[in-house]
Amino acid sequence: ERACLQNETLPNQRLAPEGVFRHPTKDDLSHPMINSGVEFIDKSSWADHLYDMKVDPCRRVYLVENHGRPQGYISFYIQAQILRIDEVAVDKESRGRRFGTFLIRWAENLARHRGCRESTLWAIDNRVTYYERLDYKLTGDILSLGKDGVFKKMSKPILYNVLVPSA
Repeated sequence: ERACLQNETLPNQRLAPEGVFRHPTKDDLSHPMINSGVEFIDKSSWADHLYDMKVDPCRRVYLVENHGRPQGYISFYIQAQILRIDEVAVDKESRGRRFGTFLIRWAENLARHRGCRESTLWAIDNRVTYYERLDYKLTGDILSLGKDGVFKKMSKPILYNVLVPSA
């Protein structure tokens, strides 16, 4: 997988059996945005994500495409050897097909390749169990944003880049 992760022009076909991972492009401006069913996430557009990547070279957005249509996306950045996941969104019609899991695995593999030791995210309260199945643990930090919901900070080590204390 690492050779494919280093070449951003070559879509990686091995992580998701039903899709292709790639950055959004100007061509995606004509595609409808993901309808995740989460109001504040559904307000964003492909133009917003293209802008974010342009103004912040550390920002990464990848989408998973199936049959020529975006099914979901992940937005993240790497800072101080920590993968910081901002958004994971999957279209409501595509839930249960593991697109979200594949997107997170994709980001974790990129982070591993870049020497990260940890992954963090703020989970919407009703998605905590999902992230726990992916080995994320609650840190104890909670953020309440009124109508946008309650978020709980979660983290997990990035395997193969975890420092083991010497005996």
